[in-house]
Amino acid sequence: MEKTVNPHNLQDYEIQHFNKKVRAILIDNDKMLVANYDDVLLLPGGSIDDNETVEQALIRELKEEIGIEYQSQELKYLSTLSFYQKDYPNRDGSISNRLIQTHYFVGQFKGIQTQS
Repeated sequence: MEKTVNPHNLQDYEIQHFNKKVRAILIDNDKMLVANYDDVLLLPGGSIDDNETVEQALIRELKEEIGIEYQSQELKYLSTLSFYQKDYPNRDGSISNRLIQTHYFVGQFKGIQTQS
């Protein structure tokens, strides 16, 4: 399933930044893993590198963020959301239009590994 949200009807030629991301919805009974990124709660995941498939990026991000190795068969594709953002304030103070395309997967929450 794919969904596009474009409240300002931006056209692709108006987009200055295009980011591809991947996120996991990891569930165990009545618990769902949420990551805290500088006081912003998000599902675990991140950016897709140029040389990666969507699945490879998700597996890498989960290993980096929660220390657990997942196999592609443990993560089931759910949906892709394409979100157009007009006049987005960038960290450097500039403003741009951007498109964020996020692929969502669902899997079993296996716990979090901590490094000693």
